[in-house]
Amino acid sequence: MLHDTADFTLDTDAAEADVTVTVAGEIDLDTAGRFRDAALSALTAAPKTLRLDLAGVSFMDSTGLHALMATKRRADLAGVQLVLTRPSPTVARLLDLSGLDRVFERDG
Repeated sequence: MLHDTADFTLDTDAAEADVTVTVAGEIDLDTAGRFRDAALSALTAAPKTLRLDLAGVSFMDSTGLHALMATKRRADLAGVQLVLTRPSPTVARLLDLSGLDRVFERDG
C-alpha cells in the first residue's frame, strides 16, 4: 500500500512473517500521525517482525520520535520485534542525541 504527498511517502509490504513500512521524506508535525498510523496498522497483521525502513527520511522532529516510541510500545505489547532498517544519517543522529539508540534495534 502506497501513500504519498509531495514530500512524504509511505509504503507497506508484507512478506511471510515480516512487514516492512518504508518511509521517505520528512517526518514532522504534518506527517508523523500518518507515519504512526501506518506503523501501528502494520502490527494488525501480527507479524513476527515489523521493519521500519527509514533510509529515505530526510528530516525527523520530536513528533517523529514520539511516533517511533508509540510504535515500539505497541510492538512490545504485541510481542512483535521492531527493527529500524537502514536509518538515514539524519535519523541515526537524532536517535544517538536523544539516547534512543539504546532502545531501538537497528539493521543496517
